[in-house]
Amino acid sequence: MIIGILLTTGPEYQNSQSVSTFAKALLSLGNAVNLFLMDDGIYNIVRGLPYEIAEVFETLQPKGLDIMLCRQSAERRGIRKAHCISETAWRSQIELAKCIEQSDRFMSFSR
Repeated sequence: MIIGILLTTGPEYQNSQSVSTFAKALLSLGNAVNLFLMDDGIYNIVRGLPYEIAEVFETLQPKGLDIMLCRQSAERRGIRKAHCISETAWRSQIELAKCIEQSDRFMSFSR
């Protein structure tokens, strides 16, 4: 099963921990998980923030977590590829629409 997740809140919110725990469980069951980060959600994969959630997401990538980041959200916030964990795909809202279409289930975590 392909599970799509949209995360729009920053790492200071419980959503980040919930998404990482949920993604880990889904991956362990053999599901594919596509995570799309938008708005303040992009901060979840920025290195060096005091929340350490970026490292958690990075450990899930080799297990099958596909992380996509909204390019426009990152550019508006001054975030560059060098700030983010490796293997992050910089995408547009068109890719979010494709992610939703290709998912068997899709969830959104926001405020």
